[in-house]
Amino acid sequence: MTEHSLKKLEFERCIVEKEEIELNVDIHYYTYNVGSVCFISNDSLSMQETGIWTVEIAGSDVVFNDVKELKCVIDCLERNIV
Repeated sequence: MTEHSLKKLEFERCIVEKEEIELNVDIHYYTYNVGSVCFISNDSLSMQETGIWTVEIAGSDVVFNDVKELKCVIDCLERNIV
């Protein structure tokens, strides 16, 4: 998936400044919460290495590579929040 697709799904961009991580550049990643479920992307540095953005459900081994599947799960969770 692309960075544009994460923005289109209204993921929030989180920036980690280079001073915090002792790198030459700032990095960023994206998050999106549905109730207590947190979706988090890989960071911009690892994306440069792999060439793709991925999103996982924090604390799980579920990883999304396809934006359509991710959107489907998010929509389903949002429809069922109590």
